[in-house]
Amino acid sequence: MTHHPLPGTLAEIADHAGRETALAIALAHGGQVWRVPARADSPAGQALAETVGEAAAAALIAALGGHVLEIPLARRQVVRWLAGQGFGSRKIAARLHMSVRVVRRYIKAGRGKNG
Repeated sequence: MTHHPLPGTLAEIADHAGRETALAIALAHGGQVWRVPARADSPAGQALAETVGEAAAAALIAALGGHVLEIPLARRQVVRWLAGQGFGSRKIAARLHMSVRVVRRYIKAGRGKNG
């Protein structure tokens, strides 16, 4: 399956550590300025590994460690990603502070289209 391109810095993150990692970063830090940890053994590096896994965290730290990035919300992509993982509309809406109606609209619009 192909996917809609990710916006802004999420595309760069995906290039280095994969789309799943970029969407996990959007979920955790979307709408914020985020400093990529410079070291895996730092508390921030360990938190990143817990969020995206050790291999993805190592790839991000190697490529972008110490960089400050503006992380887009990417709500449509995050909604579709979470739905693809089996989360229901209500749980997604609560997690992203969105209405269930908008979540369902994003999911419906994504069916038969790219991710």
